[in-house]
Amino acid sequence: MGPEYYFKRGAECLESGNYEWALESFSKAIEMNPGLEIAYYHRGRVYQEMGKMREAVKDYAMFLEVDSRGYESAGDIKELVSASIKNAQLMMQRDEVRNDIRSYGVGRIVDELMEVYDPKQEYTSNELYKLILSDLKKSSPKQWHHLGFIQLIRNKIDEALEGFDMAIEESSGDPVSYYFKGVTLLKNIEKVRGSSMVFRKEERIKELSMKAHSSFMKALKNGLNSKLCLECGYRTRNPELGFCMYCGKKLASNI
Repeated sequence: MGPEYYFKRGAECLESGNYEWALESFSKAIEMNPGLEIAYYHRGRVYQEMGKMREAVKDYAMFLEVDSRGYESAGDIKELVSASIKNAQLMMQRDEVRNDIRSYGVGRIVDELMEVYDPKQEYTSNELYKLILSDLKKSSPKQWHHLGFIQLIRNKIDEALEGFDMAIEESSGDPVSYYFKGVTLLKNIEKVRGSSMVFRKEERIKELSMKAHSSFMKALKNGLNSKLCLECGYRTRNPELGFCMYCGKKLASNI
């Protein structure tokens, strides 16, 4: 029994309102074929019916990201027409998903992403971030800390720094903006290290490191509710943890 079987079973369970079985079936289909984009869409619908919008949004984000329309594999006009119809259906579903994500609340999504952010993790949900960024740029007044964060996870360092600087200018006591500015400065160090810069490279790295350290200290001073590694930006609320799980340095706190 392949992923198609579990997808079909999930669709039948969703249609009949048996959400627990539908959830299990779509999850099994995804486990067997992580590229089965339509399964993420339907599992998102299941989560939404169950009132679990956070999980639904995660699956909707995956649905937007995975794209296997398969025009290249269309061997004749019949297959091409079939692929075109499938693509049209997917585009309609993607519009529905975007609307559902917006109804959940773009600001709420960004706050949740900021809460669980890990500076060592790679973030690849480009379609979700493009959608969020588009909405944030239209918002008034500007949520600069949100804009800065989305640019950070898109690895747009200069734009991220601009966002956090604007956020700090508007609210100089915000520890979260200082924290993420520090993380962005560390990302800038990685960028400088990988660049072809010849002159003053080490000086520039030292300068950025000092700025990151200063920004982290301001975050702690202003009440950041976490222990923090001043070297790599790792943070934790675990009271038992005294050292960074990434680089082994002693963690700093505002206590």
